[in-house]
Amino acid sequence: MQTSVRIALLAALVAGGSASAQSPAACDLSRGKEVFQVCSACHSLTAKESMREGPTLAGVMGRQAGSQPGFAFSAGMRAVGWNWSPTLLDSFIATPRKTIRGTTMLFTGLRDSADRAAVVCYITAASAAAKP
Repeated sequence: MQTSVRIALLAALVAGGSASAQSPAACDLSRGKEVFQVCSACHSLTAKESMREGPTLAGVMGRQAGSQPGFAFSAGMRAVGWNWSPTLLDSFIATPRKTIRGTTMLFTGLRDSADRAAVVCYITAASAAAKP
């Protein structure tokens, strides 16, 4: 695991954030990175990489849903009116189409709560490290 990802995760936790309600010791970033491979078919974690089928997740935590410049979001995603947090991301990736009606995300959901916790933790850490 990269040192910058660890530092970003710890900084987010110290600042009152949440890594899907896990302490840094309990957060399995290597598992999160592994689970993220499914997500990486459509999403990147770097600001410099061009958009794929889905928007980049660099800096996603705290960003308003449906607001990433350069990506054509569905009306449902633009209208949801929330800022991404680990808790909201966990809910969304569990059942995307039930959580945000009208989303165009094709992924049907990640049912395993431990996998979701790991990938949310990984995205949170990587998002903070790659914030544009």
